[in-house]
Amino acid sequence: MAEMLNVVSEAGDIIGTETRAKIHRDGLLHREVNVWLYTGRGELIFQHRAPDKDTFPDMLDASVGGHVELGMDWLDAAVAELHEEAGLAVKPEELQFLRQNRVDFQDAATGAHNRALQNIYAYRYDGDVKDLQVEQGKAMGFEIWPIKDLYDLSPEQAKRFIFSLMKPSYLDVFHQIESLIASEAAATSLGSPHGHSKKPTPPTSAAMSQINKGHTMSLETVTKEYTVMTLVLTKGQPVKVLLLHSVRHDLWMPPGGHVEPGENPVETAIREVQEETQLDIAPYLPPATKIDDRSTVLPTPRRLVEVKIPAKGGQPEHFHLDLLYIAFIPEQVVVKDDYETSDIGWFTLEEAGQLKMPGDIRVLLREEMTK
Repeated sequence: MAEMLNVVSEAGDIIGTETRAKIHRDGLLHREVNVWLYTGRGELIFQHRAPDKDTFPDMLDASVGGHVELGMDWLDAAVAELHEEAGLAVKPEELQFLRQNRVDFQDAATGAHNRALQNIYAYRYDGDVKDLQVEQGKAMGFEIWPIKDLYDLSPEQAKRFIFSLMKPSYLDVFHQIESLIASEAAATSLGSPHGHSKKPTPPTSAAMSQINKGHTMSLETVTKEYTVMTLVLTKGQPVKVLLLHSVRHDLWMPPGGHVEPGENPVETAIREVQEETQLDIAPYLPPATKIDDRSTVLPTPRRLVEVKIPAKGGQPEHFHLDLLYIAFIPEQVVVKDDYETSDIGWFTLEEAGQLKMPGDIRVLLREEMTK
């Protein structure tokens, strides 16, 4: 009997059911999961795919992964894949949700078109990699790689990995896992024993209660992440803004992303614009001012906005602390990141008004482009 999978909308809602073969033949959007096994030593465990696999044979892939089967949600599927592909019995609450990616590629060897919403989880594994149980016929085994080595692979080393894992946009996942490891280490140093998904408990106080007044989330579970957005505007009249069409959100937005470990927000702004557009905005930002050997004053963001991100697709409700930077540059050719962006362009305020975008960004453009 043919394997059946759910077809989903861009929002992750189930809209139908089709055979797995038809889904991959016609590029129908469906659901997948990846789970990364990591160690407290800052390592990731990769699955070595079998040499006779139809897609990406003999290559290194995420620790475990697969489709979300009928009747399952993403978390159910993640738990099931860990058991099937690694022999691990885990509880759903032991998994750490990282992010949701949108996968869209066509395999040159088979012609299969894989379009999926992919939830990515992490699980701390401190056992011996040799004790993991390989799923016969699908994998050859597992390999451990230090996360820091993944950022500086030689061309020959990079060929061993599925190409999408080495894209800058996916490397954010590895940075998230590094942050998770650092948080666990900090909790341990403070005397808090860690479990597989143990996180430091945020401090609570009357002051923090006032800051969070009006939010529905408990202070014990609230997550706040620093993000950066950059308005890249042209000099002269009419002023134009650089906008990207996000594949994942089906919205037009300025370039931006999460502040990664080891970065300050200005470095994030420069990196995100370069990754998403190939532009270098560093020369157009105000210079940093060195106070002494210890301290440097960084360019001040135009504003800091706290944004509530609703729960969606297995990701819990959380907040973004979004720092806005503005760079005025000459209009020039831009190149989009094919992995996360379907289109890119320069737009006047009137032209941008015809695009589908979040309401807060629409207001922001009107305020900044009419000054």
